[in-house]
Amino acid sequence: MKPLIKIKYDKLKYVEYISYKSMEKHFDFGYSLLNFICANIKETINNSDDVVKELENLSENDDYFIFNVFYSDEIKRQLENPTLDNAEKDRRIKKILDYMEKTQLTFSTIIDFCFLYNADVTGYDRGIDRFIFICNKLNYAISQPKYTFATFDINKQDKLNIKDVDFETLDKEYIDFKLNNRNLNRFDGASYTCDSIDEFFSICMLTIFDRHYIISRCKNCGKLFVPCKKNDALYCDRISPQKDTKTCKQYASKKPKGVQELYRKIYLKKIARVNRNKDNYTLKNEFETWKTQADKLKADLSNNIITDDDFEKWLLENDK
Repeated sequence: MKPLIKIKYDKLKYVEYISYKSMEKHFDFGYSLLNFICANIKETINNSDDVVKELENLSENDDYFIFNVFYSDEIKRQLENPTLDNAEKDRRIKKILDYMEKTQLTFSTIIDFCFLYNADVTGYDRGIDRFIFICNKLNYAISQPKYTFATFDINKQDKLNIKDVDFETLDKEYIDFKLNNRNLNRFDGASYTCDSIDEFFSICMLTIFDRHYIISRCKNCGKLFVPCKKNDALYCDRISPQKDTKTCKQYASKKPKGVQELYRKIYLKKIARVNRNKDNYTLKNEFETWKTQADKLKADLSNNIITDDDFEKWLLENDK
């Protein structure tokens, strides 16, 4: 049985609401799909000694929500199938993971071509024609999304006979509908349903083109994101890999620009600590040792003996 999920987009909050198996999750727009595309799921599962346990771990992480919707249940069904021996289970799971990896690569290639290739060229075409072109070249069929009005059940309304269509009356009914459902504008007027990863991808991509959004790669964590508020945003709102109390955007705003600034920042912090504790000779000696080592590394950096990355790594490791 195919999974059925419902998607609704909040235009004011740049949020997507996804309903699946009687639960509703919400994400920043585009994150659920882009997290799936960026994830090394196949490698994670293949390197696990306990696939069942690994699937349970992934199911608890919202970053793998789309994987859990479209792939996890099928893998579990193969594992729990009593008619299969271990070799056949492994073969079927490998087939699922191979197909999933191909899907990730397809989506990534389409996004790279539509949004990231030549992205710095002013006025470069990022339109839907480019999307259709690359889909055709990859022989990837764009799946038609299914949608229904969010609060207006068309099935409960009187149906029209094609011979009795009165456009004036129909137009008045439509205007009444719009007036009585103003809140639909916030949610694009429709909620979408889909039962395949391809339909989900199409819904997300067509919404991006409709709203004139783009897809970028975060300069901090390297993952894809949709900069809804500003197309020139450089950082996403995921948790930063360097500091789990800050987002990439927050971390980058505080991060020193260049290794020399990082050195200066750490130096001032250490000297201030020494000045506040003038009777603490241990702290003073530790600072002098640190400064001697830092000065040597600075000289090595100037002489191209070490790189900026080498110096930065040492500074961060000794920032205590």
